[in-house]
Amino acid sequence: MDLTAKLDRLPRHISVHPCGVILSDTSLLDRTPVQRSGMGLPMSQYDKHDMDPMGLIKLDILGVRMQSAMAYAIEEHRRLTGETIDLDRVPLDDEPTYEMLRTTRTLGVFQLESPGQMELIGKLQPEVFNDLTVEISLFRPGPMQANMPLQYLKARHGEVAPDHMHPRFKPFLAETNGVVVFHEQVMRLFDELTGCGMGKADVFRRHLGKSGDLAEIETYVRKQAATRGFPAPVIDRAWKVLSGFGSFGFAKAHGAAFARTTYESAWLKTHHPATFFAGLLTHDPGMWPKDLIVAEARNLGVPVLGLDVQKSALDYRVEQLGDGQLAIRLALPELAGSSALERQRIAEHQPFSSLQDFRDRVRPRRRTFEALARVGALDSFIGYDRARRGDLLAHIQGLGGKALPVGPDQLAFDIELPLPDFFRSVTALDLRGRTQTDVELRDLGLAVSQHQMTRFYPLFKELGVTPASNLVNLPGGTEVLVAGVRRATHTPPMRSGKRVVFLSLDDGSGPVSNVVFFHDAQAAIGAPVFRTHYALIRGRTRRTGARGVSVTGEQMWDLLDVAGKVRARQAAELERERVVVEAEAADNVIQMWRRRA
Repeated sequence: MDLTAKLDRLPRHISVHPCGVILSDTSLLDRTPVQRSGMGLPMSQYDKHDMDPMGLIKLDILGVRMQSAMAYAIEEHRRLTGETIDLDRVPLDDEPTYEMLRTTRTLGVFQLESPGQMELIGKLQPEVFNDLTVEISLFRPGPMQANMPLQYLKARHGEVAPDHMHPRFKPFLAETNGVVVFHEQVMRLFDELTGCGMGKADVFRRHLGKSGDLAEIETYVRKQAATRGFPAPVIDRAWKVLSGFGSFGFAKAHGAAFARTTYESAWLKTHHPATFFAGLLTHDPGMWPKDLIVAEARNLGVPVLGLDVQKSALDYRVEQLGDGQLAIRLALPELAGSSALERQRIAEHQPFSSLQDFRDRVRPRRRTFEALARVGALDSFIGYDRARRGDLLAHIQGLGGKALPVGPDQLAFDIELPLPDFFRSVTALDLRGRTQTDVELRDLGLAVSQHQMTRFYPLFKELGVTPASNLVNLPGGTEVLVAGVRRATHTPPMRSGKRVVFLSLDDGSGPVSNVVFFHDAQAAIGAPVFRTHYALIRGRTRRTGARGVSVTGEQMWDLLDVAGKVRARQAAELERERVVVEAEAADNVIQMWRRRA
């Protein structure tokens, strides 16, 4: 133990700050020892905590993939219409955008798409841009730990009067209803209590996260505040707020910068959903799987088109349909198991005059060739006749290394296809008994033609499952059954110390259902609370604001097991009905025979 203790806090390896950049004049390399990082970049050998004592400026420059997604959406809009969207000129008071945010349908919106953020935005009901700055800044460890979101919401909605602790604090706490949200407010509070000035106040603010420094700071604050005329109860409350805030908050400028991207992404989703979702799917900036993003696009009226070797590109593209509607075409990289070279050759050589032409120029491996046929990417060669897809797949599987007998004048797959033998061909294993959704989930990892839960809808109706889209219409405390595919599971740290499980279910009806399992329910359910993929859950609705609703889970079942038992029961009932009918028929025959006799 003594030897091990000597190793504590010694460097184990060299690593680079993920986003820290040091600024100085041309003498920078004379001020810091430098070595090459793993990527070959010039890296200071100083720790980040050495920057202030050295008098150097460190900026954390964050890479945000949402910026790439929005830039792609704007470029797609320009490609389709010739018009260029200037996000810097988008008005910040667009009511349809705020209405969309108030509905909590924020999947894909920067910073606001997690279950916790969806709940908070539903409670807050934003109306102006500064509301977004406050919302994003509230959803941080420091404010959350001090229960500031609840205090802010009560004051915002008039449940309690804003509490500024002291009239001298009101000038800088009024905009947040008496709740300390921003770094600047922490600094102003230090300055007003002690008269230390904003520079010294910022030093105090940064040391709030260091438990070893708190006692010294508290002594100074209490002594200075008393000399400046603040009563002891006010000093107690102010210090409780400051010590609970820690260093885990946002500067208002930081929150506003994030809020700007939040608003711009929400505006694009509201007014240009097709190009926005194409950008999301191409750059994958959020926390949700692509299958859910596809489902959200479909629910908002944006068709999603499957893979097509004649039309799909290396990125998601927006296509204009015959009726003028905009649709999103699936990108080639979504085909599982395909190689980058195969996809590149498909994109380079489009369009293809025949299946033979496709095979000669792309030279796909057999498994790629078969997967393309299964998901319908080769349907253009059979006249987009889905019924012939099995025949096409059987033919491809029977080719081996043979060339396709296509003549020079044939522009499509018009050779005669052999009828598949479902007892001998591989087709029986690949397509027989499988729906299009099954094939898409297997080869693409997402459902394009329809939501994967659609096949369960008859079962939902029989069981009395409440669609996620209807939950918002129910009062709190209503007992419900909800079901869907698990999209996310979170177990954030709670102030009580007890584990709480947040589970997000998607049933395809619209919004994601957020289900909360508290400790007692977890103990009753056990491991399935983390493992069940298709879930059926009994619980009670919990209202979280005007438009926010979640479900407190009480019991959970595997939906596939339930479906199997229901089918077995239905089969047994049908068998009983058949036996009864046959018995009645036999009895009628006997009665008829007796009358004749």
